[in-house]
Amino acid sequence: MTIEFKELYKAYRDCRRRKRKTVNAQRYEMYLLDNLFETQASLNARSYQPARCIRFIATKPKAREIHAADFSDRVVHHWLVPRLEKLFEPVFIHDVYSNRVGKGAHKAVDRLQSFMHSMGNDGWYLQLDIANFFNSIDRPILFQLLQHRLRKSVKTYEKLPIDKRAISSEEADSLRWLCHVLLRHDSSGNAIYRGNPALLHRVPSHKQLGNMGEHKGLPIGNLTSQFFANVYLNPFDQFVKHSLKCKHYVRYVDDFILLAPDKETLLEWRDQIRQFLQDTLQLSLKEITEPKRVTMGADFLGYIIYPHHRLVRRRVVGNFWEKLQQFQTELVSGSSAKGYCITLKADAMEKLHATLASYHGHFKHANSYRLQQRLWQSFPWLELLFETSLTPRYEPHRLEVSRYYSQINYFQRQYPFAQLHIQRGKKIDVIKNTPSAFQIIKENHLLQKAVRRVNVRQVGYMKDGLKRRRVQQLFIRSGVELCPISKNH
Repeated sequence: MTIEFKELYKAYRDCRRRKRKTVNAQRYEMYLLDNLFETQASLNARSYQPARCIRFIATKPKAREIHAADFSDRVVHHWLVPRLEKLFEPVFIHDVYSNRVGKGAHKAVDRLQSFMHSMGNDGWYLQLDIANFFNSIDRPILFQLLQHRLRKSVKTYEKLPIDKRAISSEEADSLRWLCHVLLRHDSSGNAIYRGNPALLHRVPSHKQLGNMGEHKGLPIGNLTSQFFANVYLNPFDQFVKHSLKCKHYVRYVDDFILLAPDKETLLEWRDQIRQFLQDTLQLSLKEITEPKRVTMGADFLGYIIYPHHRLVRRRVVGNFWEKLQQFQTELVSGSSAKGYCITLKADAMEKLHATLASYHGHFKHANSYRLQQRLWQSFPWLELLFETSLTPRYEPHRLEVSRYYSQINYFQRQYPFAQLHIQRGKKIDVIKNTPSAFQIIKENHLLQKAVRRVNVRQVGYMKDGLKRRRVQQLFIRSGVELCPISKNH
């Protein structure tokens, strides 16, 4: 099988998505054609070997070891995984929601809640987790599972070549070789460590990939590892559905939940699951949990899920609170006695907007209206920067303004009780805002009245040639308390 250049280029386009600003992606793109031709030649000659990966420690939600593959290797991963997905997707069960197109955490939460609702208040659930999952995967067993599927696909091709689940023997041989190269590669042995060396001691020795043995473990952080995890647990999924006959089962990576009408059934299933994982996949459960009634709620994927509603997990709210406090420390200076100054640093504002959008996307899948209201009330300076829809107030969209005076009108509408200092070339125009009665009624809010001065600066040009202007600083009068005092939500 010959790998075409256009296939690798497509893999590169998929790989760089949301990563184009990273240093590794930019270095690769500097010599894009040379790198792609070199990768193509090494794959076709079967001389390809993965490069050294970057090893670092992620501290949240808990300390864990991450091995990030080199960008050139990630291009290969994005070429390989879609071809394997075409073969394995038809045999995966429906209720596996990790690392699959059209699935995801929110779909898993929706599915679990529908199961709990159908069970009624008398239903029971059992939530289990696999201990040290990625580091415990046996690579020879995984390779056997891959080989088995490839052989079946070749047999299908010989009988029915037009079947989407079938591939030729030449393609199967190439995929088998590349899987073998990736699984044989020692990710931890020659990895480059980046970060604080003291963080290494926060990761237990049994959770470090280098201590797991020669044929154990997959590096966390690679696209192939995420896909291989589903391949490795597919026999377990089939066991739960076809041997245990469990109708209500949801799995996301190594965290899974089974539901049944009574507690005794779940206890029996728990023993069989523990035995199957140990005998077939050489895995073990993290801890022996007891079945619970569905009315008690299940802590799953960042939510507390009940049959008729769901709440955001406390730890998620706490993490959001901590991040907002960090942003407040970076952006807001001053005191209630002397007044505050909010400095809108470009990088910090971009990160703040992304953080708000991320958590808002998580919260909107739960019954969280009052929670979000309390958070915004605890950090009232956010209302000066964003609308409730998270649309920025500090910079107009290019479709909203067409000339300098329309920019002035925009900032007057956003901050009707403030004095505007707007840069125009080398001069600063001072505009005393006199809001109309309608604006006073509409914007009758403590924070809007508290804004004393808004500094607007030029920051380049828009596409139509109009100078781009955005708020640089907000000055708030004294007597207004902006800092949250407690963490009680």
